[in-house]
Amino acid sequence: GGRGRILLICGIVPAVVALVLLFLRRLRWVTFDSATMLLYHSTYTSLTCSGTANIILWISGALRQEDMPGEGLWAGCAQCAPVLLVLTVGRERLFSLMAQRFDRDSRRAQRDGAFVAELLSNVPVIVGQTWWLYHGRDNQEYPPGDPRRNFDPSWVVEVGTEDFTVRLDPQGLDLRQVPMPGGNASADALLNDALYNMRCIEWENISQTLMAGRICGPDAAVCMEWYSQSRPLKPGETIDFFLSHSWHDDAVAKFRKLQLVADTFHNKYGRFPTFWLDKVCIDQSRINDCLKVLPVNVMACSKVLIFLGDTYPERLWCAWELFILFAFARPEQAAERALVVPLSPDSDAHDRLESFDSLKAHCFDPNEELRLRRVITAVSADNFNNRIRTWAAKVRKRPHVMGKSISFR
Repeated sequence: GGRGRILLICGIVPAVVALVLLFLRRLRWVTFDSATMLLYHSTYTSLTCSGTANIILWISGALRQEDMPGEGLWAGCAQCAPVLLVLTVGRERLFSLMAQRFDRDSRRAQRDGAFVAELLSNVPVIVGQTWWLYHGRDNQEYPPGDPRRNFDPSWVVEVGTEDFTVRLDPQGLDLRQVPMPGGNASADALLNDALYNMRCIEWENISQTLMAGRICGPDAAVCMEWYSQSRPLKPGETIDFFLSHSWHDDAVAKFRKLQLVADTFHNKYGRFPTFWLDKVCIDQSRINDCLKVLPVNVMACSKVLIFLGDTYPERLWCAWELFILFAFARPEQAAERALVVPLSPDSDAHDRLESFDSLKAHCFDPNEELRLRRVITAVSADNFNNRIRTWAAKVRKRPHVMGKSISFR
């Protein structure tokens, strides 16, 4: 009798709570990110009510010195345990641990990145194609964006296994040997190379000066100074953020946003975050070898921090990083893994991402651009563009940045 009525009430209460929450949500007095969150709260209420009822019934029976079976007490404790675990550990942390264990473990994400890296690594060099040789003179005779400002054109005349031959003049008198980019490495080899050389930079070592300028063409001493500011990963360590940004965007604005991200992260987790930043985590003396494993670096980090500035939609490497992010995930999942931070509230960069066209995006190095475009063509340029546009629309609907504050999910 009494026990049955109590359990019946406990079963009805969650349904009533769900209806009330739905009503309050319609009035916009409470907000939930999705129907799934509503289900979570209803489930928590159901478990708490049922578990508490079982425990109270057992205690009341024990106080009346009735012969109460222990199963009721253990059942109540078992029902309350998940709720207590969520309250103690935290929903985000608990779900993150469960997702890493049962859904998409970090090793699998890294293998996904290695697969994408293999696609780029195996782009062939073809006899007759144009190959650009870097000179770094910044020739002002050519307009900004013209590769001839920093590169001389040459033409591939012979391809070997380790290198290829190019000619710089029509007569073929000036021939040069160029190391083969990529090297046709397997996904396993690329993954092992990436993990062995994986590095990060501590927030404390990032300065506004470091965020200025660009990474192409520095001398060897500057390269080593940058590289020394990063460090190898500790055993079992995961980098918090892969920093996806354009070096042509405002360095001051990027550093200020980094400060906001770092402070918000510290307030939540009690420590400052680590970052993967190309300028310091890539050995610039072997930049081609490091760039070919970039997809593994993207997938090895917990989140991708995207600084959305005016030039971001115009940089093909930035678009490539986005493509890596959602190559093996639905747009909704990719949106969850990205923290998008607009550098200016007045920028139309997000609008341009929603109408993204890969033909309007470029790289500093025209050889890298050619290799990326061949992969993009292989997977369909329209599909590549549509994935970025769809992802950008999803991010706009579920913003991670509200005004001047940043929230982590």
